[in-house]
Amino acid sequence: MRAFFLIPGDLTRKTGGYGYDRRVIADAQAHGVMLEPVQLADGFPFPNDAERDATVAVLQSLPHGVPLLIDGLAFGAFDQAMLAALNGPVIALVHHPLAYENGTPADKVAALKMSERAALAHADAVIVTSAPTRALLMADFAVPDNKISVAVPGTDAAPFAQGLGNDVPALLGVGSLTPRKAWDVLIAALVACRHLDWTMTIVGEGPERATLTNQIAQAGLQTRITLVGEVDEITLADHYDRADLFIMPSHYEGFGMALTEALARGLPCVASDGVVALQHLPADAARSVKAADATALADGIKALLDPTTRRDAADKARAAAALLPRWHETARIIADTIRSVTP
Repeated sequence: MRAFFLIPGDLTRKTGGYGYDRRVIADAQAHGVMLEPVQLADGFPFPNDAERDATVAVLQSLPHGVPLLIDGLAFGAFDQAMLAALNGPVIALVHHPLAYENGTPADKVAALKMSERAALAHADAVIVTSAPTRALLMADFAVPDNKISVAVPGTDAAPFAQGLGNDVPALLGVGSLTPRKAWDVLIAALVACRHLDWTMTIVGEGPERATLTNQIAQAGLQTRITLVGEVDEITLADHYDRADLFIMPSHYEGFGMALTEALARGLPCVASDGVVALQHLPADAARSVKAADATALADGIKALLDPTTRRDAADKARAAAALLPRWHETARIIADTIRSVTP
């Protein structure tokens, strides 16, 4: 079966959402669905007029009646002209509602809520990456329960992390440098931990780099906190392998794939309660702290800097690793959903 997968910008981007899209494309074939990627404008969710016109033209050029799986980064911002140009069954893939991106101006938040509500009403089916996102779409966007399927991100089996094997724990964070990821909260928490031994590596790139670099410098932690930017998969795997503790401080995550990737490697983890993945994991898989609370995050980090506590957390992470979902199941749910709305 053939379906188009409409994705804004470069599919090779190193973010969790684009990583999810790539794996679904690769694994859906085993479930009888050939997903053909179609690139939409890079400006979503705030396309300019030229990008809007180009999007309408792309939609109108697609063969009639072929199912359209559309990434929510674009679909939630579709206007009436784009919705009118859709010419096949529509399945929306929502990683998290666009209006929940921290740092978005209030007027744009309101506009995104309106456009996403209208777009989701137009969809024949909606796929979300977590149960809490399903509840959110039902409550805030009036999406019917029977219209939503949950396809939790999968994880690949991985060797357990070895760490650096010295007395200075290596802390790791992975994610784009954007306000929603709350790296500023993490840096503030690490200031409260400066009397302890540790180093911190943050893998990712984004618009907050200059602000975070300045915050690190003002705290005098330039030799202890390193922003390494985007890296390839081999280098990222090496960062996981050399880590002793993983930290995800996000204000909000529609899932939080980096957390489950860390758990797959048996890493002790501290994550904010804004990370939805925690709700799909055993209660003791990771240490949960209140989002946006630097003091609580610092306390969580301090606890796991203790070698005995960290070893116990690693044992629990390794137990959780065996229970993590796999990508073949994620792809199966998406393939079944596409078939369910196709005549």
